[in-house]
Parts: sequence; C-alpha cells; structure tokens
Amino acid sequence: MLALTPLVEPLSLDEAFLDVSGCELLHGDAVQIGHSIRRDILKETSLVASMGVAPTKFIAKLASDLDKPDGFRVIERDEVRKVLDPLPVSKIFGVGRSTAKRLASLGIHTIGELAGLEREDVAERFGSSGAWIHDLAHGIDPRRVNPRRPEKSHGMERTFAEDIDDRELLKKYLYEYCEEVAFALRDRGLQGKTIAVKARFSNFKTVTRSKTMDRHTNLGARIYATARELLDRVPAGPLRLLGLQISSLEDIRTAHQGSLFGEPDLPAAVDPSKKASNPKGEPLRASKGTKEERLRRAMKGADKLRKKYGKRIVAPGAIVDPDA
Repeated sequence: MLALTPLVEPLSLDEAFLDVSGCELLHGDAVQIGHSIRRDILKETSLVASMGVAPTKFIAKLASDLDKPDGFRVIERDEVRKVLDPLPVSKIFGVGRSTAKRLASLGIHTIGELAGLEREDVAERFGSSGAWIHDLAHGIDPRRVNPRRPEKSHGMERTFAEDIDDRELLKKYLYEYCEEVAFALRDRGLQGKTIAVKARFSNFKTVTRSKTMDRHTNLGARIYATARELLDRVPAGPLRLLGLQISSLEDIRTAHQGSLFGEPDLPAAVDPSKKASNPKGEPLRASKGTKEERLRRAMKGADKLRKKYGKRIVAPGAIVDPDA
C-alpha cells in the first residue's frame, strides 16, 4: 500500500486507513485504487477483503464493515446522512454497551435520533465523549490519517462463509493467524506479550479470552501455544467469526534488559511416553535455548523468502492443504 500513498495508518495486521487524495494522476481515483488493492490482496493471499471509501476515517471504517467479508462500499459526502440515520447507535466509534443503554433509556436507538438532539444536551449528559459521538452522528470527523501513530496491537480475524463447529479446523485457522501475525511483528521489529482470541457464535454472541505471557515474543509457535489454550476456553458451538490479537508490543530494535538466567526453551514436539537417551542409556538433556534459536534462524530465512516471493511461498506444514 505504501507504493500507492505514504499516508497509511495501520489499525491491525489486516486493516488500515489510507489517504489517497492527490494520487489521481498516478493511480486513479479512490474507487479505482480500492479495487486495485482488493485485486492485489486476492492475487497474493487468495483471501477476499472488504473496502470502504468515504470522505472521513469514521465513515470509511463504517463503510468497510457494512458488507463484510467481501464488500466494497462507497459513501459520497452527500450520502452520509442517508446511510447513517437508520443505523444503530452502537455503530458509532466510542458507543459501547453502557453508553448504548444510557441512550436507549432516553429513547435514542439510531444514529439519526442521536443526530437530532442538541449537541450541548448530549455533551451535558455524557461529557466530552458526548460531543464526540454527536459529531460522529453527523459524519463530522476531523482526524487525519496518521502514518506515525504508535502501534498498540496486531491481529486478524475472519468471518466464515458458513459457521464452523469443527474445533480441529478452527485450530488450523488459528495457527494460520498466529503465523501471519508473527510474520508482521518480525517485519516491523516488534514483539508482543498479551494474546487475545475473539469468537463470535451463530447467534452473534461474541466472547473474548485473553492471557498475558511471561515474556514478549514474535514467534508463531509461541503465540499459537497460548492462543490454542484460549480457544479451548471458548464454549462449544458453531463459530461465525474467529480472531486473534497480540498487544503489549515492544520495539526489539531498541536495547532492553535480558534475562539473567536465559529463556526457557520451546516445548519439544515428541511423544511424552518415550525418553530420549544417549548411547550409554542416560537421558538426554536439551541445552537451554537451542530449539528457540533454531526456530528463530528458520524464521529469518523463511521471512526472506516471503518478502521476495510472497507470503504464501513458505508455510508451516500444519496449515498446508494437501489437496490444494
């Protein structure tokens, strides 16, 4: 996307704001650029993507969410009021469950109803956030695309074409997410510590499970070990959506204090009923960090191939479809 415009503000691994004003002579208008990005994503990853084109960040994000998972929605400036008015107030950024309940107690259920109130009245009831949500209800959003915004988290999620109840298949998808997110973290010189798994059921009930690890990482295997544990804590039932997020990010390109006693090794993928031994019959003891160092070297080589030939050129055997 940076080849199209330098004004790219990442929101997560698979979501970002782009300001393409002034790019018409090089790449076409915003609609043409949007279609081009969707084609490139499909070609490189075989995944569909939703796109929203609008005059402000709030309306663009809203537009991208309206026709997921494979939608392209354009909202012109003179269409904003028509699109916003019938939507529930929960579609406004900053209106959570608590605020939505307070608005409902006032008889306000749609964005149009909120926009019909006086701004001063909303600000008096809800403070500074009241003025903010009232402005958004009118499509007013002065925020500019900020390519230098500090990254707080990375993640990805997928809405399935059909609900999935097969936990082994869901774990395969989750493993794929972990590898994608880990690659993005390494590419940006980051690593994270808090893992969250998001699950949405067929009745649209959404649950989130999270855990903070003992140290930061950007290795897919480590992220998946925690993510799989979190998925096991999600109640049984067919899922419409599955997502992964890693936060508490740190920049590994800056100096930081290491552990005095080193880091524990990754768990070995061996049969726990069997014990390895040397020719004398004595149990083998793996040296600290050996498996982790090998994995890091392997990922470094794999990342070089991905950057040169595309992300799909190298993938763990666990997520490769043998029939593909």
